[in-house]
Amino acid sequence: MTKTKSKLLSLLVVFSLLFGIAGAVNVDVSFAASNKIHIRKTNVVLVVGRKHQQQLINEKGKTIKASKVKWKSLKKSVARINKKGKITAVKAGTAKMTAKYKGKTYKFTVKVKKTNDVVSVDKSNITMLKDSTVTVVVHTDKGKDVSYKVDNKDIVSCEWGGKIDGTHDKYLYIKGLKNGPAVITVYDAYRTNIKATINVEVVDYNTKVSADQESMDVNVSDTVTLIVKTDFGKDVTYTCSNKNVSCSWGKWIDGTTDRYLYVTGEKEGTSVITIRDTKNENAAAAVTVNVKDPHIINVPPTTACKEYDADGNVVSDINITTITVNKEYRKLLDKYHVKIYISGTRTKSGDDIELPKLTKISLSLCQNGINRYTDDILVRGESFTNAECIIPDVEAGEYDLVINEARP
Repeated sequence: MTKTKSKLLSLLVVFSLLFGIAGAVNVDVSFAASNKIHIRKTNVVLVVGRKHQQQLINEKGKTIKASKVKWKSLKKSVARINKKGKITAVKAGTAKMTAKYKGKTYKFTVKVKKTNDVVSVDKSNITMLKDSTVTVVVHTDKGKDVSYKVDNKDIVSCEWGGKIDGTHDKYLYIKGLKNGPAVITVYDAYRTNIKATINVEVVDYNTKVSADQESMDVNVSDTVTLIVKTDFGKDVTYTCSNKNVSCSWGKWIDGTTDRYLYVTGEKEGTSVITIRDTKNENAAAAVTVNVKDPHIINVPPTTACKEYDADGNVVSDINITTITVNKEYRKLLDKYHVKIYISGTRTKSGDDIELPKLTKISLSLCQNGINRYTDDILVRGESFTNAECIIPDVEAGEYDLVINEARP
């Protein structure tokens, strides 16, 4: 082997040994590439009152003992640094600082932020519709950096609006993406413990349904208006407990989420109208409607009258035991009809008298003693049940029912 070949072989063995050792001790090749003394963090951002330990790093990546370094702040009113390299933020602003070591100076910058002491919102609980947007006012005392985070980004998204003139506040726009709950946390960007929470529920139905009246009076054939109040103006429906009333929807009220409901009295009595959201049975309201008939008819409990023949002789005594009055509004004719039913008996006034098969009992509706309406009831036999007459087109008012004498 020649001397040249021997030297080359020796060099190869040395290189192999060196690389083997380097692999065994896990040499930091990246550090070997930057073997300069340097400041660990050249741009430091602190909040007023906070501290930070600055470090000077040697060629081997080791921290140089702070007491061997001469630290200096060029603007102590903003941030100070002590002999051990600990920085204290004093007030908002920017301070240039230096670290002097072995005759060389290393520069770095400290930026001090003035944070908010208060972060609050004008709405902490929101129920909103999918695809709608709700505006929240975020209040701060100093108008500094605030941020937000959403725990469920599939439910809502957020976007900052502008600042509110003359205040430290700003708008936050929340958009509903799909049904479900989400929590939005608004906080100071540098002091995350200064925060406010917004609980959001995204829905596609009304969560509140109410009416402007819980109970109301209406006359038969008259119509009154209810205002049905909803939070989102979505589909609402109604049911009536009976046929004493009828209902129909009116239009949605401009500029609101409310709607008119027209209620018409059909017959005397009480009815309950239940109004609810079509998708949310828990959003409901009940309205009690008292339907009054404007026709008041005072009826005697029992009564008696005489029956006369064509010559004016009394032929029987009539005892009326029950009187029933039904008042009916006929919508197509826009008229009231009064039906009167009576039951009772006819008793001969003498043994030698033969009762006619048919007689007419006259009934009158009177006001202040003046006869307003009259009709006859035909009675057959010695006893009669629910004999009937109809008095049409009776006007509203109070009447006394009077039983007159019976005639053939």
